[in-house]
Amino acid sequence: MGMSRQAVQRLADELVTSGHARWLANPAHRRSRLLEPTELGFEALDAIIARQVRWSNAVGAQLDAAELQRAAETLRAVLRACAEVEGDQAD
Repeated sequence: MGMSRQAVQRLADELVTSGHARWLANPAHRRSRLLEPTELGFEALDAIIARQVRWSNAVGAQLDAAELQRAAETLRAVLRACAEVEGDQAD
C-alpha cells in the first residue's frame, strides 16, 4: 500500500499504546506478532463506519443516479491510469 515497514510498525505501536489494539503471539512465526483490535478498537471502528455511512448517504442524496454513474466511471478510469503508471514505474 505504499507504506514502509517502519511506518506500519509505528502506527501499530500507537494503536497498542492508545489501547485500540494488542499484540498476540503468532504461532506461525516467532518474530512476527499478530495485531488484534481491542474492544476499544472495535468501538472506534464502529464509530468510523457509522460516520462514513452518514456522510456517504448525505452526499449521495444530493446527486442523481446519472451523476453517481459518471463519478464511478471517472474513478474507475483514474484507478486504471494509476495502475498503468505504477506498472510503468516498476520497470
